[in-house]
Amino acid sequence: MATKVSLEGNILKVDDGVKILYHNAAWCDMDFTSDRVIIRNWGIPDYLEQRTYSEILFTDFQDGAATPYTTEAAIATYLSALIG
Repeated sequence: MATKVSLEGNILKVDDGVKILYHNAAWCDMDFTSDRVIIRNWGIPDYLEQRTYSEILFTDFQDGAATPYTTEAAIATYLSALIG
């Protein structure tokens, strides 16, 4: 299932079609595995009952307009303009 990642003001919106997570974009960073991107929100303490990260398969990653990004380089370039 596609996961759309977009920016609304300074809020990073991660919509997987079931639930929308909102992260303060200034507090986020990204890490990569061989097949997914992990967006961490360092502004939420671990003890709160909120997810502090979003894990998205490369094959599921899309921007807000549903344009797919399927490689680490493409996703990193897209996210670099939105977070940090």
